[in-house]
Amino acid sequence: NAFSYVISVSDGIDAEETLVPPLLFQPFVENSIWHGFDNKKDNGQLTITFEKSQNTLVCTIDDNGTGMKPKQNKGGKKTSFAIEGMQSRLNLLHKLKGIDSKISIAKKAQGVCVVIRLPLSLKF
Repeated sequence: NAFSYVISVSDGIDAEETLVPPLLFQPFVENSIWHGFDNKKDNGQLTITFEKSQNTLVCTIDDNGTGMKPKQNKGGKKTSFAIEGMQSRLNLLHKLKGIDSKISIAKKAQGVCVVIRLPLSLKF
């Protein structure tokens, strides 16, 4: 399936000096490509933006795919491996380093928008 993408980093962010936990965004980008664009008839569009809001790094992963299809576990509760895995990692970072972070996911008429908020952390 064909798709195009845009990665945008706002002027207020030094991409060389800003620290981000490894592979934090990868599962969400991968979900957009493999699942969101899987049965899409026309070309997919993936937009990834990094912005600074006060002392927070905000990453938005937005696609125009087919949307989320909820999975259910035995208890009937909706689950997502990517969301649970990333939230576990963020909880661990919070315990180890006191880093508060947040993941929010919005289903859209066409696609999904994931917003990840992290404290802005620099190398120096």
